Amino acid sequence: MFKKVNSIDSCDVFLDIYNSAILNFAEEERGEATSDIFYQQISTDINYIYYDNDDFPKAFFSYKKHTDYLFQLTSLYVRKECQRMGIGKQSILFLEEMIPTGSVLCVKVLKNAPWSINFYYKMGFMDISNEMEKEISEYGLKTNPWSRILRKNL
Repeated sequence: MFKKVNSIDSCDVFLDIYNSAILNFAEEERGEATSDIFYQQISTDINYIYYDNDDFPKAFFSYKKHTDYLFQLTSLYVRKECQRMGIGKQSILFLEEMIPTGSVLCVKVLKNAPWSINFYYKMGFMDISNEMEKEISEYGLKTNPWSRILRKNL
């Protein structure tokens, strides 16, 4: 079950899920976070936490609406022990239900996370064109040496 989050009281839940999810990275590639990084995200993005039937938080996602047709998935993290259970897929499908048909959903993905890139490809995302990257760069969506941007037409 997804619950919308507006309160910074959820920062610790986000932090707990995030620190579990990043265990997929090699130890030298991960950086433990503090709840401070989620304060701004919760206040500026639209956020949801996925809870199981026992009200245990297993995942969260956040997104932004840049224009009437351009949306950005800013975060999607699933606890390491809960991955490969369809929760990430459920999160994307839940988000897509809220976005108008004809829109574009973008996500910035770390290049050193091939499992994440493959997940988004399986969900129908594709690499953006140079032309689209120029169009969306004004919203802070730019590729760099450590990330790439994927898109999905809805």
